[in-house]
Amino acid sequence: MIESIFKMMVTNGQPSSYSTSSNPLAAGATWDECLEYCYNLGTCIVVFDNNCEMFEIGQISTATKTEGLVIAFKVLATDTCPVEDTGTFQGYYATNSTYRPYTVTYDDPIWTFQTGPLVSCPNSNLTLFVREKGPWCMQGFQFSDPTLSTNPQGYNWLSAQPDMIPAPANGIIFRMNGAAVYGMDDTDLIQPTSGSACWKGYVCRIEPS
Repeated sequence: MIESIFKMMVTNGQPSSYSTSSNPLAAGATWDECLEYCYNLGTCIVVFDNNCEMFEIGQISTATKTEGLVIAFKVLATDTCPVEDTGTFQGYYATNSTYRPYTVTYDDPIWTFQTGPLVSCPNSNLTLFVREKGPWCMQGFQFSDPTLSTNPQGYNWLSAQPDMIPAPANGIIFRMNGAAVYGMDDTDLIQPTSGSACWKGYVCRIEPS
């Protein structure tokens, strides 16, 4: 198994419901070469040990557990290999601007592949990044006003800000406390709520749609 964000889960089974498939490798290719090919191809989610029959995201609906036949699914990696292959697993295909998730669930003897909607960044200036809480579209920027104090390049910091609290203070927010008090503040990106405050949006990122 190649250690990364994904893993190839190999088990006994065969594809049972699908729209199309392909055989991208030469007839003499080994099963390990087939696994590596699928692993490295972003759109590949399933390979079957039948002359490396490959299924890309959205092409396969179900597979059936079958002794003596070998199939592999590409899913998100965990710290350890699962004891059973009968749980629920997730994966996704992402580019610099698009994201499409999928799930693999098991109901004896069938694995079902469900593909989510394709979402994308709203314009070419944004780049899609996959983070712990999902995909985000972000854009780096440069400005001559490092304190964000002059419009139209920025807004005024709130009094005594930035103060690096709460640590690690790795995000910038536009805080509004009613109509009279508003401005820039630094915060911890993993805390979308704090006391009576909650996030309504982001200065540095937006969700793809």
